[in-house]
Amino acid sequence: MRRTMKVLAMLSTLGLLAACASTVPGGAGQNAALATRNQATGGLGPTAATGPGQTSGPGQTSTQASGNDQTAAVGDGSQADAAGPAQAASGDPIKIGAIFPVGSGFGQVLDANGLIGISEKYIAKINAEGGINGRPVQLVWYDDGFDPTKGVELVRKLVEQDQVLALVNPITTFTIENAAQYLADNGVTTIAPDGYQAISYQSPWIYPVTNFFDRQGYRIGKYLSCDLGIKRVGVWSIGTYDGSRRGGDAIVKGVQECGGTVTDREDVSMWEANFTPFILRMRGSNPDVIASSMHPLGDALMVTTAQAQNYKPPKGMMFLSATAGFSAIAEGFGDYGNGFYAVSEFDGASVSADNQKFQEFASWARDNGFNPLDRFPQQMWAGLEIFRTAATSAGANLDRASFKAALDALPAFDFGFACQPIQFGAGPHDPNPCLRVVQWDASDKVWNTVVPFAPAPKP
Repeated sequence: MRRTMKVLAMLSTLGLLAACASTVPGGAGQNAALATRNQATGGLGPTAATGPGQTSGPGQTSTQASGNDQTAAVGDGSQADAAGPAQAASGDPIKIGAIFPVGSGFGQVLDANGLIGISEKYIAKINAEGGINGRPVQLVWYDDGFDPTKGVELVRKLVEQDQVLALVNPITTFTIENAAQYLADNGVTTIAPDGYQAISYQSPWIYPVTNFFDRQGYRIGKYLSCDLGIKRVGVWSIGTYDGSRRGGDAIVKGVQECGGTVTDREDVSMWEANFTPFILRMRGSNPDVIASSMHPLGDALMVTTAQAQNYKPPKGMMFLSATAGFSAIAEGFGDYGNGFYAVSEFDGASVSADNQKFQEFASWARDNGFNPLDRFPQQMWAGLEIFRTAATSAGANLDRASFKAALDALPAFDFGFACQPIQFGAGPHDPNPCLRVVQWDASDKVWNTVVPFAPAPKP
């Protein structure tokens, strides 16, 4: 409820847009940063000064993020001694790197501090159980403010100064995209990125657990026009956002292949101060349903604006998995959103009763104050599970090369959310092709499965 009210308050004032517009692609001052994204260096310049680091003591977690430089060093065996016979972790720490957009509006809406908390508590659990092959694990993270220029500088700091083994990073779309070539050149892997950019499925150094927007968009278009027989569809996407735009194109292709018509295609900016003109044009084109290939915040702004204009397409709206996987956004739709559709590549309450791995995570998440049904906690936990498994498999001679080899050699890995175990291989990696179709029940506040998990083709 706390997060739901926070999201709604932000949307009602549009204060989030003002907070983000000056520091994110599409906002003022970021065109130069975007122009460098295809350079071999990833736009990296000299490492920026970020102020003094804050390092916690043994057996402690870091303080709440308030600066740019944070290190969480957890466990020296004191927790393990209290828990039982596990041998105390010792030796040089194994460092996990991460970038979180704490100092931005996105950090508030996507609960970046909560993801940091998940990481810290998970690492505390590892160290309490003796670490990885007897060595303690350490989280080193920085706040990029959702600014890719700053973000890639901080990635360089993680790689060169902090000497992290790998990154586990769910919610820094543009930073990971801009730094992808630099990370590959330096032999550093990234696990469980948000996957909203094509590079996550093209680089053998990136290990996503989600699937790309084009696969999701194509499934949406096919479902609406082939399965439901809906022939008039309006399509939304974010024109400056590669993943979103490709998802929108895939919706159009799926609709047209099934004999449908796209009545209006709106490529909007994420940072529009006013979505009303787009809603009015969409209403004028008279679609039966609006299919969206936007980010959860974009969907929330679209729905809020449509409600204010007293407009609802006759057969509702349909969204990508990111919106379906963020309960605070869906709950914010209220009764207006009842019956809305989405696709999802992850599990949920309605299909998880017999999933032992998911129940293990759900119990741990609830015990630690996290919502197990939200996509980003699931994604963060999955990434950390994969990191732990691969680092353990790499053995005593763990370094970046042996870690990547262990990732590539992992047998099918069941982290409890996808419809099938994940297996990477040498890459590039696209290990989770499955999607299910879900429908929002506003009274029970849950996405119910209407089409079970099945592999979904790319357009």
